This record gives sequence, structure tokens and C-alpha cells, in this order.
Amino acid sequence: MAGCGLLLVAGGPWALCTMGLRETRLDPIGTIGLLCAPSFALLTLLVTTGVLPINLLHAAPGDLALFVILQGLGVGLCAGSLYALAIRRPGAERCAVTGSLSPVAAALSPFSCSSAR
Repeated sequence: MAGCGLLLVAGGPWALCTMGLRETRLDPIGTIGLLCAPSFALLTLLVTTGVLPINLLHAAPGDLALFVILQGLGVGLCAGSLYALAIRRPGAERCAVTGSLSPVAAALSPFSCSSAR
């Protein structure tokens, strides 16, 4: 149940992020930079200091390529730019509402919390 609660709590900051992105008036590429650069910098710091161990160097090349394609291109470029476009077209208010509901939908999903009972 703690994971479900964490998903519900995460919806609020994501809605605030959505409203903030509307106010910045950034283009999709600027939005990707704003969303990805801080997390990349923090992850780099945590990995280089040894706080966050990684096993990417031990992964099979095919698995590593799939990871880079899905996380780098899929999540980083496609999702970031499409989210920026969604904020412009239907509006930030609609995106904030629907985006905030995704943790609720995940928490109510029969696959997320019911197995913990």
C-alpha cells in the first residue's frame, strides 16, 4: 500500500510541473531540457560518487540498446516533446487533470495493489 500512496502523492507535483511548464512558454526541445537535465545531473552525481550503484556495464549489448532506445528516445525525447505539445494544444489545465489521474488509475489497477493483500 505504501507504493500506491506514493503514486497518489506524486500526482500533485506533476500537476504543478505541468502548470509551470505552461508559464515558461518553452518550445518542446526546451521542455525536454528542463525536465531531463536536472535528473541527468543528479543521477550522474549519484553514480560517480558511488551512492547509486549501476550494472549497465554488465548488461548484454542487446539489453543495453533496448534500454537506451526506450528510456532515451522513447521517454526522453518522444514523451517529453509530446507532453509539451499537449500542454500547448488542449491546455495545461486539461493535461494537469489527466496527468494527475494517472497515479490514481495505477493505484486502482487490479495489478498494482490487489496482489499486496
